[in-house]
Amino acid sequence: MRCIKCIKRYNKQIGFGLCEICLKKSIDKPKIYAAKYRKAHRNHYNKLGKEYRDELSDSYVRRLIVDKSTILEPSDIPQVMVDAKRNAIRLKRFVKENKHG
Repeated sequence: MRCIKCIKRYNKQIGFGLCEICLKKSIDKPKIYAAKYRKAHRNHYNKLGKEYRDELSDSYVRRLIVDKSTILEPSDIPQVMVDAKRNAIRLKRFVKENKHG
C-alpha cells in the first residue's frame, strides 16, 4: 500500500492509509499545537489557575482528590465528597491565616 500523505510504500495491510511515520505525526500534531498555544498564553492560564484555586472550583477540588491516584478519574468523585473536601480546605486556610505566633 501507499501512504496517502507521503506516497511511500508500506507493508501494513490495515490502518488509516498512512505509514507509521505519518500516522505518528498526525497523532502528535494536536499535542504539539496545544503545548505551543499554552506556552504562548501562559499568563492567561496562570491567572485562570489562580482563580480556580481561590474560588475552590469543583474541577480544582476534584483534581486535588484524585491527584496521586492512577485508578480514579475526577468524574468518579461524588459532589458530596467535593463539598466536604472544599470545606476542609477552607478550614485549613482559615487556620493558616489566623495562626498566632
